Amino acid sequence: MKKFMRRVMEWKAACCFAFTGCALLYALVCLFMGRTQIRVTSLLYLLGLTAVATGLQYLCFTQALFKKMRYTARLLLFAALLLPVLVGAALLLEWFPSQYTSAWVLFGLIFLAVLAVFTAGFELYFRLAGRRYDGLLGRYRAGADHRQK
Repeated sequence: MKKFMRRVMEWKAACCFAFTGCALLYALVCLFMGRTQIRVTSLLYLLGLTAVATGLQYLCFTQALFKKMRYTARLLLFAALLLPVLVGAALLLEWFPSQYTSAWVLFGLIFLAVLAVFTAGFELYFRLAGRRYDGLLGRYRAGADHRQK
C-alpha cells in the first residue's frame, strides 16, 4: 500500500506540473488568437488530458509496469498510446474541422514535432546529469582509493 501511495503521489506531482505548463501554453495561444477569456470547461478537458498523458508517461517511462525495456521501445509505446487519446480528444472536443485532411496532417506533424523536442530535451538533460554523476563517482572512487592506501 505504501508503494502504491508513493506512486500516486509521484503521478500527482507530475500531473500538476504538466497541467500548469499546458494551461499557460493554452493561455498564450488564446492570447495570440485574440481571445481574452478561457472557458472553464476547456481547462477541465485540459486537466483530464494531462492526467491521462502523465499516467501513460508514468507507466511507459518508469519501472512500474515494464522492468526491462529499452528507451526507444518505451518512447514508441508512449507515442502509440498517447496519439489515439489526443485524436479522440480532437474529435470529441472539435479542436478543428475533422473533414479537412490538411488539419489532420498538421495535427500529426505537430504531435511528432512536440514529441521530438521533448525527447531531445530529456536526452540532453540525462546526458548532462550522467556526466555530473560520473564526475562525482570518479571523485568518490579517487577518495576511496586514497583512503585505502
